[in-house]
Amino acid sequence: MKVKDIMTDEVRTCAPDTILDRVAQMMWDADCGDILVTDDRGYPTGIVTDRDIAMSSVLNHKELWALRAGDVTQDRPLATCHIGDDVDDAIRIMAKHKVRRLPVVDSSGSLKGIISFGDLVSAAEAGTSRKKPELSFNDLMPVFKACCEHHRTLALR
Repeated sequence: MKVKDIMTDEVRTCAPDTILDRVAQMMWDADCGDILVTDDRGYPTGIVTDRDIAMSSVLNHKELWALRAGDVTQDRPLATCHIGDDVDDAIRIMAKHKVRRLPVVDSSGSLKGIISFGDLVSAAEAGTSRKKPELSFNDLMPVFKACCEHHRTLALR
């Protein structure tokens, strides 16, 4: 199974200078938990999640209108996968980087979509003893376990 078969191709984006209260409103309007940050060519440079918005405000002791999307993403590398990748490759990337969402790009780096936990779960099947599905729930365990690790556990390593 390929990433292009299960990814979400309608992706909301913002510029690095978009203020976080606007980003939060975009998430609310689109009923989603992330907004991709793109450069002036439309290439993904970062991702802002609903949790990022809350934690940025609290940890910086600033209101949302005093912070910008680029403030959240500037020091974090962005993991991506390619539209033609196997889903197994995307799962490995997500587990390695401990992310729940992965932007999908083409060979030139242009944004084509996003693949998330939800997309993976929707595409997975339980399988039977006679037939292994193309994507099983067991295939998803590495990324679920990696993303569910607590910060305290990560800090002790």
